[in-house]
Amino acid sequence: MVQTACELAVAQNSMRLHGIFNLINQLVEPFITPLSETYAYPQLILPPEASCKRYEALCSAEEAAE
Repeated sequence: MVQTACELAVAQNSMRLHGIFNLINQLVEPFITPLSETYAYPQLILPPEASCKRYEALCSAEEAAE
């Protein structure tokens, strides 16, 4: 199997070790079955917002509680 992966790597002009590992994985498990369960996460009402002020307020609230 390793020899086959190496031959495929040479044919693809890819001699990187990670590429060979990837080819070995593809030979071992050519098809990955998708997960049967899908999760329904709650939808966001407000979009995420990056706010350093909110983070600093949380940190200062924690320090005040100590």
